Amino acid sequence: MRYCKVFLAHTLLLVVGLELSLMLISHTPGKVLEVVLYAIARKMLISSANMTDILFGVIALALVFFY
Repeated sequence: MRYCKVFLAHTLLLVVGLELSLMLISHTPGKVLEVVLYAIARKMLISSANMTDILFGVIALALVFFY
């Protein structure tokens, strides 16, 4: 279980880094939102200790989608 979590953490960190580099190249507002969405999703999947963390992550995702 721990190896899966470590693998997922590293993979999502690479995805966030890749999206960040694409954002720096293309300079579009949509790319900024994608980076924010990936960062929030990574935080929710890797380090959510209780349900309040997940609830705050869902609220943050909803704010990004509907803003």
